[in-house]
Amino acid sequence: MTQLDLLEWKPKVRIVPFPTDRRVGKVRSFVDQYLSRKTDSGRLQLWQSALATLAQQMRRTGIDDDVITGQLEAFKSAVVNEIQSRSWQEQPGGAA
Repeated sequence: MTQLDLLEWKPKVRIVPFPTDRRVGKVRSFVDQYLSRKTDSGRLQLWQSALATLAQQMRRTGIDDDVITGQLEAFKSAVVNEIQSRSWQEQPGGAA
């Protein structure tokens, strides 16, 4: 690499998104919609649509696919945790 090459070199930019599992408002809003669906097919459709939308938003901003996959997994975990938390709160003697 010559001096001129070094001056023209630009490192690859890595975009790190705000963690999807920390987007509490989005997680709670999704869970509200999810639990309001009365059928499994309605819930599945909402789930697939939400994940596709999140992935598309991240892809548009240039986030790598491996990061997107990790963020979708984190979102899934946050959703499951929120659903479990709500179900415990609804049980007699459950956490308040």
